[in-house]
Amino acid sequence: MSNQNVVLKAILECGTDDFCVLDDIGYDLGDIVDDLLAEGVKPTLNAITGMVFRKGVKELTQLISDRLCEPGEDDGEEVLVAIRSLNPERDIGWFCNCLDTHVYFLENEPIYRKYLSDEISQVEDNIGFSF
Repeated sequence: MSNQNVVLKAILECGTDDFCVLDDIGYDLGDIVDDLLAEGVKPTLNAITGMVFRKGVKELTQLISDRLCEPGEDDGEEVLVAIRSLNPERDIGWFCNCLDTHVYFLENEPIYRKYLSDEISQVEDNIGFSF
């Protein structure tokens, strides 16, 4: 094992196989680490992925707000009522434990999948995980 990996394992509190969790994250990891440090949180792998998921929830919340402010041509009243019922902070959960890290819908998954598939894809690209 390289000296780099030994240091990274110690800092991130994970194994070398766990590093792959970071590979597909689209957000700036430097900013994520800076945010954690500013909050007084040690930037372990689990803390980093937790912050990534929180950022994804905020992004999805903003995308929902944008969609409600500027509905698409096919967004009838039924669609808008359904979208208004969503709350990503309540509806999305995650578990961070290195390779067992995952994000999932706690509530309202059918509404998200039916009406917000493009928005979900955008967030999934940025968080590096699928719901």
